[in-house]
Amino acid sequence: MITIVMEGYGRAKKFFNANAEKYSQSRSHAEDSDLDILIESLNLNSNMKGLDVGTGTGFTGLRLARKIDIVYAMDIAENMLKETSKLADKYGVQNIIPIRGSAESMPFDDSNFDIITSRRAPHHFLDKAKFIDESYRTLKSGGMIGIDDMTCDQIILII
Repeated sequence: MITIVMEGYGRAKKFFNANAEKYSQSRSHAEDSDLDILIESLNLNSNMKGLDVGTGTGFTGLRLARKIDIVYAMDIAENMLKETSKLADKYGVQNIIPIRGSAESMPFDDSNFDIITSRRAPHHFLDKAKFIDESYRTLKSGGMIGIDDMTCDQIILII
């Protein structure tokens, strides 16, 4: 697991680290139709490289990894990433790389990803505009961003 130091997420890291195992057992996070809709809305192919931002226990990243070549599953909470690794082992998914990092300061080169997703996480980000800037910076020309958040019904944004 790659680790990047983040500032400003103290309370969130504490909460999500303490509750990671519960999230890994959440049927809603694993099975709700918003995950199906998000994945089906993207034009995915097997040679893509993806990033799931705010991956939590990795349900979106794991679903992506079944359809594309490699997925980086990024989150601020180490215990959430440990659960991502456990679920990847459980489901035999070997092409997902947990990485600790924040949405506002992604530890990746410019034009690195074909697809970036974030599901049920952006409402937690400290600076949503910076998240969008970082997503565009790390996205390849012609790449796609899929955002699904649930703070006001359901929003899915495909760019």
